[in-house]
Amino acid sequence: MSESNDADAHQVGACVRLKVAGIEVAAKHGVYPEERHLGNRFRVDVELDGDFEHAVQSDNITDTVDVDQIVATVRKISRQHRYNLIESLADAIAHALLASDPKVEQAFVRVSKLTLHRLENVASTAAEVTRRRP
Repeated sequence: MSESNDADAHQVGACVRLKVAGIEVAAKHGVYPEERHLGNRFRVDVELDGDFEHAVQSDNITDTVDVDQIVATVRKISRQHRYNLIESLADAIAHALLASDPKVEQAFVRVSKLTLHRLENVASTAAEVTRRRP
C-alpha cells in the first residue's frame, strides 16, 4: 500500500472493540441457599465498542479505556451486591461500564457460572447482555 493509500485508510475510520476475557470472580450470587452459602465461581467476558479512534492514532492509554479499569469495575459490581440471576449481574456490569467512560458506546457482557451445585455433567451456564448508550 502506498503512503497516500495509508493516509486515506486512516481517514475512513476504524471500528475498535476492546475485549477482556476470562475475568475470574468468586461470589455468593444465586437463587438457591447453597449458592448463597457456599458461593460460586464466575467468569466474565467483556467487549466494549466506542470512540477509540483517537487511541489508535495517538497510541496513548488516556485515549482508550484501561483494561485495569474494566477488571476493577467487574469485580466491584460483583462485590457490591448479591444477585439472584447471572442475567442481573451481567446487566449491572454493562450499565457500570457504560457509565464509567463517555467513550464507551456499547457494552457486551457474558457472565458464566462455573460452579453448578445442582447440575451434574454441565461445565457452565451463561447469560449475555448488550447495552448501548442512549
